[in-house]
Amino acid sequence: MKKLLPVIIALAIVAAGALYFFVIRGMGGEEPAEAPVSKASYNAGTFTTNIKGSTRYLKCTVVFTVEDTDPERIIERFAAEASLLRQTVTFALSGLEESQLRVTDDDQENIDAARQHVIDAVNEAFGIKSVKGALFTDYVIS
Repeated sequence: MKKLLPVIIALAIVAAGALYFFVIRGMGGEEPAEAPVSKASYNAGTFTTNIKGSTRYLKCTVVFTVEDTDPERIIERFAAEASLLRQTVTFALSGLEESQLRVTDDDQENIDAARQHVIDAVNEAFGIKSVKGALFTDYVIS
C-alpha cells in the first residue's frame, strides 16, 4: 500500500489538471477571441488659447484618432460632451509653454510631447484609453 501511495497522488494531480483544462476551460477549446479594434477620426474643432508664460496665442485644429472595439461610441460621447472635450483640450494646451509648442525643422519632439499631453488629458477626462493620436492642423502661434 505504501508503494501505491505516490502513484495514487500522481494520478490525482494528473486528473485534477485534466479536469481543469477540459471542463473548467471549456473542453479544451480556444480562448474567446477579442473583439477587433477599429479606428476612427474625430475633428474636435479649432482651439485658440493663450500660451503659458507668454503674450502669444496658439490657434490650431485638433483631430483625434480613436482606436476601440466600437470607436463610434467614443465619438458619439465626444459629440455629446463637447464642452468637456473643448475644456480639456484648451486647458491642456494653455498649460504648455511656448518652448513646448514651437516646432522646428530639425526637432519634432516638442510637438510630439504636446500631442501626447493632449491625448493623455482627454483619455483621463473621459476615463478611457481609446484616444491614440492627435493631429494638429492650422497650427499657428501668433
